[in-house]
Amino acid sequence: MSYKKWVYKYKYLKTEESEFAEKMQKYIIKFYEDFITPQKEVKPPIQDFNTTSSKEIDLETLESKPKKKGKDLYKELAKEFHPDKGGTDDDYKDLNSMYEDENVLGMYVKAEELGIEIEVIDEKELEETFAKTCNSLQNKIQGYQTTAAWRWATAKEEQKEMLALAIEQQANVKRRKK
Repeated sequence: MSYKKWVYKYKYLKTEESEFAEKMQKYIIKFYEDFITPQKEVKPPIQDFNTTSSKEIDLETLESKPKKKGKDLYKELAKEFHPDKGGTDDDYKDLNSMYEDENVLGMYVKAEELGIEIEVIDEKELEETFAKTCNSLQNKIQGYQTTAAWRWATAKEEQKEMLALAIEQQANVKRRKK
């Protein structure tokens, strides 16, 4: 697929994911209006930082970490987005998030929006990286649709009784009395 098509596909999926996220927020509110979750006391795990000595750390593992994809592009964009260089905190956080997720396609789109000339990396590597990014967005969208909140909010009225029973069993919740 051409670079231009990847960009359009990415922008479409990003918009789609954003719309699904908005719907999901509404569906979660509706779900908690209709169902009660049992209250459990949750204690944070206690971690003893003194149990690992420096001798136990595997230095070979640390050194053999693969280089993140898009590092050079990230550095170039960081110069533009860093708050000390005139960028905003939100843009810089978005850039860091893209880099951590290896969302190279998102960084390319950002660079294109700013009019930054981009050095194109290996065509095969580019294809694999772009496909990974788009697949990740598609999986996120599908993940929304598999939640109990989504299924509840989008179910037809005549299906709600049966669905409520299934949700109560699977999600350990109780339906509120009407």
